[in-house]
Amino acid sequence: MAAGRPTVLTQEMLDSALEYVSDSDSMGVDVLLPTIDRLAIMLDVSRDTLYQWEKDATEKDASVLLVEFSYILMKLRAVQADKLIQNGLTNRYNPAVTKMMLSKHGYVETKDITTGGDKLPAGVSAVDPIAAAAYTEYLKGK
Repeated sequence: MAAGRPTVLTQEMLDSALEYVSDSDSMGVDVLLPTIDRLAIMLDVSRDTLYQWEKDATEKDASVLLVEFSYILMKLRAVQADKLIQNGLTNRYNPAVTKMMLSKHGYVETKDITTGGDKLPAGVSAVDPIAAAAYTEYLKGK
């Protein structure tokens, strides 16, 4: 008999994962933000196992359980991003931590340092700093 943690996804584990993601505010602990790490702890498997199950769900012959689990991880990420945004806007979460975590969801802060927000004319690209600076000076003179 092999030792170690279970690596086979069961319906019971799937149900627990869905409950965690769907109802994380009313679980026995104050879950401020659902995470893959906490999900791994709850299911008594490693984080790598969760990622492997998600990867296995993309295989042609993937089981229904794996495909459903992959959906649950997508939902977890969406809930996490939404909670970061909502609680970041109300300052419930630390702004620096919120910003860092949202970057993992594809959110980035950008600044327009070439034109002051004005659109560049046709033929001038933002990677041409001399033209962009000249155009900005031109606009100031208008």
